[in-house]
Amino acid sequence: MHKSEYRNYNIETILAPLTEGKVNVYTLPDKFVGYLVDRKTKFSYQSIAVYIAGVKSYLEFNDVDISSTKFRKKVTLPSKQMGASAIEEISNKWKWSQMAMKVREVYQEIIR
Repeated sequence: MHKSEYRNYNIETILAPLTEGKVNVYTLPDKFVGYLVDRKTKFSYQSIAVYIAGVKSYLEFNDVDISSTKFRKKVTLPSKQMGASAIEEISNKWKWSQMAMKVREVYQEIIR
């Protein structure tokens, strides 16, 4: 399992950083999609869409401001015809973002 920059948060503690703008409200669900796609146990498009709808609903219920238009544009769901190429594309996008975070962390350690 990949380590995430969100590993120190839980469903309740993530709310304050989201409302304060310390955590991007669109990046978090987008990375969650990547996590769901990258799992050994594969989820269908419908399952992933339901999970993301639940996340969005939970955040809105807890007064986290979310623009539906921005959410649709920035949170990448796999296609309904979720073939191997769609799954691989999202998985690769997520892996690259994980590698970029690691490079950033190492760079920050070097310059300190």
